[in-house]
Amino acid sequence: MTANNSGHVQSAVKAIFAAQPKARLSVREIAERVYPDQPITVSETNTVNRVLRQLTPSLGLTRVRVAHPGGAWKHVWGKK
Repeated sequence: MTANNSGHVQSAVKAIFAAQPKARLSVREIAERVYPDQPITVSETNTVNRVLRQLTPSLGLTRVRVAHPGGAWKHVWGKK
């Protein structure tokens, strides 16, 4: 991904959590909102994950592990 695209992803992630400050979303759910008109692949989820880690201090984000139905686990991101 290019730096310009990373800027687009940063802006989109900031907008998501500004609009829904209590949201708890997985990387895939965030990627689906950032890239609404394209299939989500590992490339998109990796980019979103990298941006989330970069924005964590400035947005006050946290990542927690939650139980999924059936005993599986997933990580979700949200504001502290």
